Amino acid sequence: MWRRNIIVFLLFFLYGTACVPNAIRQKYYDEELWLKASKKSDIDYYFSEVTPSNFQEIFVESEERFRSTCDWNLAPLDYGRYRYRLGVGDEVLIKLSVITGDTEYFSKFGKDLVIILPRTANPGIVSSYKVSTDGNLALPYIGKVQAEGMTTSQIEDLLLQQLSVYYNKAFVEVKVTKYNSKWVEVVGAVKMLSRIAIDHSPMTVQRALIPTRGFNKGADLRGAFIRRAEEKIPVDLYALLYEGDSAFDFRMKSEDILVIPETKRDRIYLTGELTSRTVIETDFHQYTLSDILITERDRVSTQFNNSRNTVYVFRSQGLRKINTLCPSYEAPDRPMIEAFKFDMKMPQMLIIASSFQLRNNDIVYISTTTPQLWNRIINLILPPIRSYLAPFLNPTTYE
Repeated sequence: MWRRNIIVFLLFFLYGTACVPNAIRQKYYDEELWLKASKKSDIDYYFSEVTPSNFQEIFVESEERFRSTCDWNLAPLDYGRYRYRLGVGDEVLIKLSVITGDTEYFSKFGKDLVIILPRTANPGIVSSYKVSTDGNLALPYIGKVQAEGMTTSQIEDLLLQQLSVYYNKAFVEVKVTKYNSKWVEVVGAVKMLSRIAIDHSPMTVQRALIPTRGFNKGADLRGAFIRRAEEKIPVDLYALLYEGDSAFDFRMKSEDILVIPETKRDRIYLTGELTSRTVIETDFHQYTLSDILITERDRVSTQFNNSRNTVYVFRSQGLRKINTLCPSYEAPDRPMIEAFKFDMKMPQMLIIASSFQLRNNDIVYISTTTPQLWNRIINLILPPIRSYLAPFLNPTTYE
């Protein structure tokens, strides 16, 4: 019995002598090592210890330093009246009827209204006409009529002018029955590649996405673009679909191709004092540090109490080339790495962490506390007395 008490006394003595000096210099130790690494380096290092008195200033400075929002300078959307113009391959239904004004015809047939097209009143007769490769409509009794590039209203006016030469009054109706000349395509990380015909309604980005049945898991919603000839027009689909930013709901033109690249999603790395390290795919949604420390607990919680640990967030920019269509993006002159330190022993730090917005490729590192380190040492060298010492070394330990 006395031997066990001596062992306990020695362990507590060593624990105290180890912890007191560490506690004295812990406030500056991390920052000094961090700044020391930046000397004679091609990388700018920043170290920020987040406290209740300086967190707003630190967050604002970091947002400015690691600016990620893009100034798109988008032109206002065209909300002007839309008119479909016929093209080669389109099919139209044409109905022509006239009042002859011929008394002899009226006395012979008992009517003065003559149906020119369709040729008969039989509904089984095909009465649609296709725009030929030369851009014309070949109509019986009338001949060729220029149709390519014209609206149905313009064709109606043209036919009325021709018929008015021979008849007192004419009635013309022109409708498009098949839209074949104009189309857009949606390709890339979608469940169904689609070619959509442009019809009487404007073809917008949102409308073009409907037949695709959604995105694949690897869709890069922020990296989509419209390929128009040799031009690339960036389309932030996440901002359009999830943030309601209609500035990206462009009106697409014929032969435009909406490309949705397939890439890895935005991700945050969680490591350190964990039961298992993990990569969290955010699906481009905004995560805060509190989201990671609380909502991920059931799956990848720390071995001990998170509220007793020091949490670091590491962020970098300029270490690798970024492919972006953002016109306002400027690569930093020198690569940057910043470390944020959160001492979670202060209860208010969890609330402060809820206002800290994480970014793509951030690394969240949960450090090991001194009781956790001692517990691990005891497990290695003195497993039999672990159950006896655990309540003294770490009262908040849970399995």
